[in-house]
Amino acid sequence: MAEIVLGLGTSHSPMLSLPGDMWGEYAARDKGNPMLLSLEDGSTKTYDELLATADPAIATRLTPDKFQAQFESCQRGITPLKDAMIEADP
Repeated sequence: MAEIVLGLGTSHSPMLSLPGDMWGEYAARDKGNPMLLSLEDGSTKTYDELLATADPAIATRLTPDKFQAQFESCQRGITPLKDAMIEADP
């Protein structure tokens, strides 16, 4: 019988594996996606509909340097999960 030796959980966002220098390109695809999800109620929205309700302060975070810093932060966050899985040797 199998034995559970470890339980881990993490987001499965592409942003965890997509390098920071590609985040702008990835985000640009959303502009043509008519099926984006609203965080408020889960309904589908267009990019323009979501943009109309977005906090304007978000624009200050849409720079290559910020994207790279966020990517590096994500990598630091998932490294302990990787290490725990290696140590558990499932």
